[in-house]
Amino acid sequence: MSDFVHLHNHSDFSLLDGAQSVDTLINTIGDLKMDTVGITEHGNLFSMLPFYKAAQKAGIKPIIGCEVYVARGDHTEKQSDRSTGWGYNHLVLLAMNPAGLRNLVKLVSIGYLDGFYYRPRIDKTLMRTYNEGLICTSGCLKGEVQENAVRGNYEAAKTAALELAEIFEDRFYLELQRHDIAEEDAAREINIRLAHELGLPLVATNDCHYARQEHWEAHDAMFCLGTGKGLDDPNRQRYATPEFYFKSTDEMFRLFKDVPGALENTVAIAERCHVELNLGTLQMPQFPIPDDAHTRDADEYLRRLSEEGLKQREMITKESQERLDVELGVIKSMGYAGYFLIVMDFIRFARSRNIPVGPWRGSAAGDKGSHRLGDVLLDERRGFFLGRAADFADHHDRLGGRIGFIQLKQFDKRRADDRIAAQPDAGRLA
Repeated sequence: MSDFVHLHNHSDFSLLDGAQSVDTLINTIGDLKMDTVGITEHGNLFSMLPFYKAAQKAGIKPIIGCEVYVARGDHTEKQSDRSTGWGYNHLVLLAMNPAGLRNLVKLVSIGYLDGFYYRPRIDKTLMRTYNEGLICTSGCLKGEVQENAVRGNYEAAKTAALELAEIFEDRFYLELQRHDIAEEDAAREINIRLAHELGLPLVATNDCHYARQEHWEAHDAMFCLGTGKGLDDPNRQRYATPEFYFKSTDEMFRLFKDVPGALENTVAIAERCHVELNLGTLQMPQFPIPDDAHTRDADEYLRRLSEEGLKQREMITKESQERLDVELGVIKSMGYAGYFLIVMDFIRFARSRNIPVGPWRGSAAGDKGSHRLGDVLLDERRGFFLGRAADFADHHDRLGGRIGFIQLKQFDKRRADDRIAAQPDAGRLA
């Protein structure tokens, strides 16, 4: 492994702040002859999959993390006083293992679903619950420890460090940065003092927002777009120096030669992080088959309901049965029985409460199984039927089905939260 690892970094998935694509980030790490790198977008995990895939392809170890926004109080409270920085601080979380990644996903999701107020925010109570498998570093100048340090409030900085060290037992590091910023010098001095007094480890980062130093002007212009200010505005918010780029190992060693342990700990953290994503297998849902069905087999239950649908519609013919057999065979071969049963269940539920549903779109919508379940009304002349494409399973990785809903929350209440997923749109100005 490299002698130094960049752990605190942003791509253009940190919208209007990170000025480099995932591919550029990975290529830069390769150019620097480094073999490991972390990603820590602002409040999101949108870049996780492209980052992981690009790193794996390049033979670079990916470390998945996030620079989260931590509310000073409850994450659901709305704090609009700009003098307090909107009531939140920054904190970097890195996934050590699969449990850590699950907890990171959970925290980020809660931030968007329950804590969003200008930013997706979590709080320390949540971190006490969902900290297993996560390494925490104290973040940039916007971190709670550093913010108090800059204000000269050593005791408040100490209290914050102790609390985070308690939450992330043996997994909390005080972060040091050096971008020729006076406030960083003050924060770094206190963090080093805290490390000695409290026995906490230090870690050096560069909070990289762009690939090369000469890219700082482009980043500055992009940052103006995000803040709604002009480049010539003397009072605008800006990055104080052009130092937020990927520095080489030699550059980082020159910057932190007075605290070599902080450099060594980047490698120690990287060695503690082992997350592999299983991207080659479809994770299909399991449908809770009723006890009175007298079967636990989803394919058998789906066939029974489909044939009952044929009878109810008085559509039992040799042609219909043969076509249904072909389609159910394809569904079984692809492991999609649970998917169809779940779709049936929530459509029935919606219609029983007069919630508008439909139309169902996609390749799955036209198959006989869907039609005969008695829940999707189709014009057979327009549908795409699996029975007309016997080789469907040989040429498609998955079926597609999308249904329009009003008041989908009514369905959410029937299912456990861990069985409902939302698909976000991630912007990056690309």
